[in-house]
Amino acid sequence: MHDFARNSSHRKRPQQKKPQKSTVSKARIFITLLLAGGLVFGLYKLTGVKPAANIEPDVKPKTKTVTKSKPASRKESKASEDDYDFYIMLPESEVNVPQVEAYISKKPAATDQQYDYLLQAGSFRSASEADKLRAKLLLQGLDAKTSRITNSNGSIWHRVMVGPFISRSKLNKAQDILANANTESMVIKVKK
Repeated sequence: MHDFARNSSHRKRPQQKKPQKSTVSKARIFITLLLAGGLVFGLYKLTGVKPAANIEPDVKPKTKTVTKSKPASRKESKASEDDYDFYIMLPESEVNVPQVEAYISKKPAATDQQYDYLLQAGSFRSASEADKLRAKLLLQGLDAKTSRITNSNGSIWHRVMVGPFISRSKLNKAQDILANANTESMVIKVKK
């Protein structure tokens, strides 16, 4: 066997490091200097701009005295554009709206007050599944109960009911909670 790696005739000579060229070209330096010079020249020109002669700052705010004896007409108020005339225009532009019976709120009908509302969240054949759903709804903050119902066929069902709700807004809030929990619900109207 011959060891080629230790052969002295094949050794590589260390290379001298070449100086690295700068990565920024002369064209980029020229363009950057040209843009910087243009910016400085533009700022210099802006400092020499004088404000328009016809604009005068108001030192004292103009006030208008309003007499209550007789409101001025619109033609008189348009004569001086600097004055505020909304004090005069507002009473002139007042609109009286007639009372419409359809827009007046009424007390709820007596038939609605005779009923409570329940939400049926589920109906199961096994009591354990109904209890699982009831526990899930209790953790959501809803008042859930299970009831055992015998069908006309003789089969037994376990219903999960939420409620009762007196107001429609509380019923809607409970329906939103059930919808967020991926549980369909059915509204049941129960006489008090």
